[in-house]
Amino acid sequence: MKVIVLAAGYGTRMGELTKNTPKPLLPVGGKAIVEHLFEKLTPIESITHYYIISNGKFYQSFKEWELDFHANRNGHITLDILNDHSTCNENRLGAIGDIQLVLNTVSFQDDVIITAGDNLYDFDLLEYYRFFQKKNCDCIAVIPIHEPEKLKRTGVVEVDSDFRVIGFEEKPAEPKSNFACPPIYFFKQATLGLVKDYLKSGNNPDAPGHFISWLHKQRPVYAYQIKGQRYDVGNPETYQKVNEIYASKK
Repeated sequence: MKVIVLAAGYGTRMGELTKNTPKPLLPVGGKAIVEHLFEKLTPIESITHYYIISNGKFYQSFKEWELDFHANRNGHITLDILNDHSTCNENRLGAIGDIQLVLNTVSFQDDVIITAGDNLYDFDLLEYYRFFQKKNCDCIAVIPIHEPEKLKRTGVVEVDSDFRVIGFEEKPAEPKSNFACPPIYFFKQATLGLVKDYLKSGNNPDAPGHFISWLHKQRPVYAYQIKGQRYDVGNPETYQKVNEIYASKK
């Protein structure tokens, strides 16, 4: 398997914290957020390579981090850092546009994990991977949320009795279920060619959930229910909270 880490955002809601540092490289519990992601994915032994997609503003920051990471912490992970050459929110490609950029740049015949670089996952990704293997279909994760205002700020998933996805809506005004979808997706290799079809049809190139909303109408997509927590570092308050949580784990 390959991993694509979406890390081309500008962290505008983070204020001074991301003036010179991209969100995935902010320290939490003594290491960069993206390094926590690597640790959670390490038990999936079929992963052979990581691709981090950055932007023009923070590309050099990622390259400097990469040198330090390999030299001082975890040299066995093989990765490439790609530059989408955007410079601000106004000219960014969007997450789905960045996924297609990776697919245009590198060639691989593998299934893929696609995830945001600024989320922390406190659940077993190996179990999620086994679910993906068992279903042998594209899979997303879902987590129950019982606060309507939070559901209105995320992707909301409808599933049938077998947890096959039957509906998906990004930031709905009226959520149709209490299942939220964190940004970590397992896609079959054959699905990757559909990203170009999706974009050519003029669909939204931004949040990956828009692609899921389209994809489940093309082929089966199943939902894995998380047994744990997911933390989205979206603003200074949530960043402080996750630092407190991870400090307490030491």
